[in-house]
Amino acid sequence: MANDLQYVITLPAADEIMSAQGGESVEGYTLENIELEYKSIDNNDLARKAEGLYGSERELSFEHTTLMKKSEWDKDSTIINETINIPRRSMKAIVMLFTNKTKPDSEEYVYPNIEKVKVTVEGVPNSVYSQGIPKTRLYEEARRLFDTDEISHQTLTGFFKDKKFALVIDLRTANDANTYGNGAKIQNTRSGILVEITKKAITANVVCYMFVLSDGVIRIANGQLAGVKY
Repeated sequence: MANDLQYVITLPAADEIMSAQGGESVEGYTLENIELEYKSIDNNDLARKAEGLYGSERELSFEHTTLMKKSEWDKDSTIINETINIPRRSMKAIVMLFTNKTKPDSEEYVYPNIEKVKVTVEGVPNSVYSQGIPKTRLYEEARRLFDTDEISHQTLTGFFKDKKFALVIDLRTANDANTYGNGAKIQNTRSGILVEITKKAITANVVCYMFVLSDGVIRIANGQLAGVKY
C-alpha cells in the first residue's frame, strides 16, 4: 500500500517566508534530508493480523490543512470581509496569521487590532456566537482549538503582545480533538463562509495568511489506496 501513496510538497516563494536585511534581495532556498518513516511489524502473527485489518475496506481519518489565501489589509481599514468558498464535509476551523507587510522577522506575528468577528455560513448570519466573536473571546478560541502547552501557559496579555497572535474561528460543534466529523459542512460554495472583521486603524499594513482546517478520510480497499476525501 505504501508504494501507491504520493506526497506533494509545495514550497512558498522565498520572499514569502524570509526577510532580507539592508534592502538585499531574497534568494531561493532548498530543503534537504526529508525522510518518511514507517513503522514495521517483525512478528509474523501480528503482521498477519494487521494485514487482515486492511484486507477489506477501511477508512482512516486525518486533519487536512489548506492555505486558502494570502491578502493584504490596509492599515486604515476598519471593516474587512474575507470569503471561504471551498466544499468541505467537515470544516473544523479557520485560522488567520498576520505579519507586518515590511516584516523584520519572518516568524513574528502581529495583532491587527481586531475588535469583533462575525461569521456567516451558507447565508446563515452569526453562525459562531449570536453577537459575533468579541475581542475578549479571541484568546479562548485559540486555546480551545490548539490546546497546546504553549498557548495554555501563555497569558492573555502575552497572546496579544508577544508576537504569537492567531485569529481562530472554531467551527466544531463540540470541543473534542478526538471526534471526527463535527465541523461545519460546506456544500453551497457560492455562499460559502463570509467572515466580517471589525478592527481599529493600525500603524502599518499587514499581510493575512488564511488557513482552513478540515477532517479528511483515507479509504483503503483490498490493501490498496482507494481514495482521499475531505
